[in-house]
Amino acid sequence: MTETTQTTAVTQEVTNATPVKIHGIVPTVNPNVFQLILRSENEKPSAAGSGPEGFSMFMSTYSQNNVEKRVKYHAVDANFLEGYNLADVTRGADGKIQSVDLNNVDPVSGEMISGAVELSSLKRVKDIKNPLNGNSILPETLPEHKLVLTETFVQKFNKDKNDMITWSQKPKQNPSTKETLCNQGKPIYRNVDLTFDMEKQDVYIKHDGTEPASVNADPFSTTSDGLMG
Repeated sequence: MTETTQTTAVTQEVTNATPVKIHGIVPTVNPNVFQLILRSENEKPSAAGSGPEGFSMFMSTYSQNNVEKRVKYHAVDANFLEGYNLADVTRGADGKIQSVDLNNVDPVSGEMISGAVELSSLKRVKDIKNPLNGNSILPETLPEHKLVLTETFVQKFNKDKNDMITWSQKPKQNPSTKETLCNQGKPIYRNVDLTFDMEKQDVYIKHDGTEPASVNADPFSTTSDGLMG
């Protein structure tokens, strides 16, 4: 008997999502690479497009409770931060980056001090050129974008230079019971990505109440992935 996985593709209209905002900037082990903490709020599929006309107006409490918060840590380099005035970059005589000082960012928490900044509001303040062809490497403004959600059965891992697992993705859980959500005994993993393809759809896997068919022996399997998308 062939197994069938129940998946649902849901197109999130722009009107059903808040703009993608930068809530913070955090460093990485590479001094020239940082991560933008991106967030948006989307109407959950259970509420999107269902109910009578004016549903959200008459059932505002239900609609508010069906808001899905999406978070993505998105890597950018110092050129991006400098070009959009998110950091002051000091370069040596050879053009190499010597230091990067983040603007408007709490040095401890990484949160934006004066509040979140819409990604779409970024304006290029420095035109950084590609040394090979002289073309601009950053657009004046970013193309239209959104955070897209994809659910899968594939678990993500991070490994160090010795091929040792340092982090493994935690499967979806029922927030009340902490029960692992599965389809046909396979744990479901939730991923969030930034996309410039506005036609790209969210993909959800419907959980069916089954329990995990096997226990992951990975010692990091119970480590929470926090806000990582």
